[in-house]
Amino acid sequence: MTRVLVTRPEPGAKRTLDTLLQRGIDAVSISFSEILPLRLAKPDEEFDALIITSQNAIVHGDHLLRLFLTKPVYVVGERTAEQLQILGHQNVVWSENAQSLVAQLTKAAPKHSLYICGKTRKPDLEAGLASANLSFVSLEVYKAVNLVDAAAKLEPLVTNPAATVVMFYAQSAVDGFILAMKNRSVPTEFQFLCMSAAIVAQLPVTGRNVITVADQANEASMLHQLHKLLY
Repeated sequence: MTRVLVTRPEPGAKRTLDTLLQRGIDAVSISFSEILPLRLAKPDEEFDALIITSQNAIVHGDHLLRLFLTKPVYVVGERTAEQLQILGHQNVVWSENAQSLVAQLTKAAPKHSLYICGKTRKPDLEAGLASANLSFVSLEVYKAVNLVDAAAKLEPLVTNPAATVVMFYAQSAVDGFILAMKNRSVPTEFQFLCMSAAIVAQLPVTGRNVITVADQANEASMLHQLHKLLY
């Protein structure tokens, strides 16, 4: 039976692990990084729109969210949009990915937007906003830090390898995985399920390891692809 290794930081790891266990899947979780807040003051500027591409931005940008309860909030991901609506945001516009979100913003043309984000992030959104000549400020509200105990947790899986699907949701998890491996070869029994092609580019693997990329950068697509791999 193929097992599944979830590499998300908390609290996302527990949600995914619980879902897999409820489906009868042999799954374990190792968080290679943790998300820590960066408590920064709001820029001394006026903004008429908010941009969010990560649920971590909601958790660690909560001191900013209440300033935008009646203003438009542009987000990536339906789940993220639902969370904001639960928190009382009245005007939430969501898209499947950064490219389509830029298209939404270009159409709406807000005068000045605040993008709350993580210290490490993909450049797609900001590059798209700049190309569309949209005014915005990026404010980093969280960062990913590698966990020192991840290597010890990974050791039994590497020493006695079995058929394993490793789920990577973010580049920070790949960085932590590489550190935990300590330059050891990746077992040929490991295959990788990645949320984006950008993650694949950083994987320390050879052609012996099977790599699959989710159709869309969200949890539903990851679980759909996992089901296809397992069954």
